[in-house]
Amino acid sequence: MAAHEGQPDHVEFRQVELAFGRRSVFEDLTLGIPARRITVVMGESGAGKSTLLRMIGGLQRPDQGDVVVA
Repeated sequence: MAAHEGQPDHVEFRQVELAFGRRSVFEDLTLGIPARRITVVMGESGAGKSTLLRMIGGLQRPDQGDVVVA
């Protein structure tokens, strides 16, 4: 849990791994997204932006690791 201004992250990805068939989308993704902050997710088409949001919303489960939403 990374602290931002003394507060825990609102969303945490802990060593997340996800693949669709042989195509790896995330390998050992560890990320903290703080509450009350604007966070931008950028990347080219197929980079995993929508998949990241689907995991936050609980619509996609990682193959390994944890997604924690406070």
